[in-house]
Amino acid sequence: MKSIATEYQQAKTESSKGHPMGEVLRNKMKQALIKRASLDPNIYHLVGSVGQGQWAEIPWLCIFIKDLTISATRGYYIVYLFNADGSGLYISLNPGWTYFKDKYGTKIGREKIRKTASIVRDKLNIVPYNMKLLNIDLKGKGDLAKGYELGHICGRYYDIDNLPRGVKLMLGYPENKRLKNALPLN
Repeated sequence: MKSIATEYQQAKTESSKGHPMGEVLRNKMKQALIKRASLDPNIYHLVGSVGQGQWAEIPWLCIFIKDLTISATRGYYIVYLFNADGSGLYISLNPGWTYFKDKYGTKIGREKIRKTASIVRDKLNIVPYNMKLLNIDLKGKGDLAKGYELGHICGRYYDIDNLPRGVKLMLGYPENKRLKNALPLN
């Protein structure tokens, strides 16, 4: 996780095609997270992205609960969002911003995703004690960064200089693995 945050800015000055940073986020981090946090592949689907064809302003790694979604464009999911400036990362419960933007346009979509995040937050059965952060600042300028910020339901921030190791970082702590039970599925 730290290597993505600290080395991403340099990587963005190079061609994204076949860059090792993509391999790290899409495969190595994904496999490490599955192994270290003992994520059952029958329940969880993980996807990471540094962009498609060009570098993303905000790289991310999603943990999809298969009962809810397997796409970053719809539903809601747990996502690691790396700050645009490399200063840290968030673990966020977030809905798919692209759905709101495509359906309503940017202006109305932003209002709809903000309201949706608020409604879901109010309906959560429980919020793990370490996921109570209600607002995030990804230090980005782009549309996706703003959509992620407005869609944030709950989460936690990690400063790059104080990242915990292992499972504590992987899911904010083991009880976040049970976040599926907190989500209002009906």
